[in-house]
Amino acid sequence: MVNPNSEPKKTNTMKKTLLAALAIAGLAVTTGAQAQTPTSYTAGNIFMGFRASGGTGSGNSYLINLGNFADLTTTPGQILSLGTSLSTVFGSDWYTRSQVTWGIFGMTSSIRVPVYSSTYDDRAAAPVLKTSGQLATTYSSYTGMGSTYNSAIANGASDGSTTGVLGVGVVTGTGANTWALNIAKAADFDVYNNTLEAGVATDLDFYSTTGASSTKLSQYTISSSGNVSVVPEPSTYFLFGVGALLLMVVYRRANA
Repeated sequence: MVNPNSEPKKTNTMKKTLLAALAIAGLAVTTGAQAQTPTSYTAGNIFMGFRASGGTGSGNSYLINLGNFADLTTTPGQILSLGTSLSTVFGSDWYTRSQVTWGIFGMTSSIRVPVYSSTYDDRAAAPVLKTSGQLATTYSSYTGMGSTYNSAIANGASDGSTTGVLGVGVVTGTGANTWALNIAKAADFDVYNNTLEAGVATDLDFYSTTGASSTKLSQYTISSSGNVSVVPEPSTYFLFGVGALLLMVVYRRANA
């Protein structure tokens, strides 16, 4: 004789298993999902910057405030569409010009690590090579750049982009407290490997780095049409695969 209470119990158990599997599968695409970020800079925000060493746009720094590290997405796919803006700032040939470069940089405090920074694709990041005193100088330049960015946004120097809640702006000039200066003088933002930049046709590897080690977090790519996408580390795909496998097992048991 069939126990009338056995089927609901079995169903509830399967629901719980299914939810657990969904949670594991979803972990890969929800951890660090893009939270709403402020338009204006606050200490701890991470910038994506573009500059041109010559030609059209060489007097400008183009900055995107990606928010705090905890806000950064590891979900694979497109996160920004900057083609129109990059063409306006650097000319329609921005993607094919070796003079146009991009990079990522951010800090959390004046002398402490980790420092969040990029390298060009396949160039492994070394640990932070700077002393606490040097990082304090780096932090001063970083916060100064943030203040310049806020002033530019406040004065209407936004590119008018419709890229969601991300703060986007054009900072005119290559003088003090700009992305272009901090990169060009090869002193402040170069915490390892001498450069955090790459040509726009080259992918960026994004690292969290301390005085002892560097951890690759993700990779950023930009297409010739200006679409910026995130490519997460293989461990993210592994979690997604485990969750998908569990879902398959649960489905087969439910239909056995």
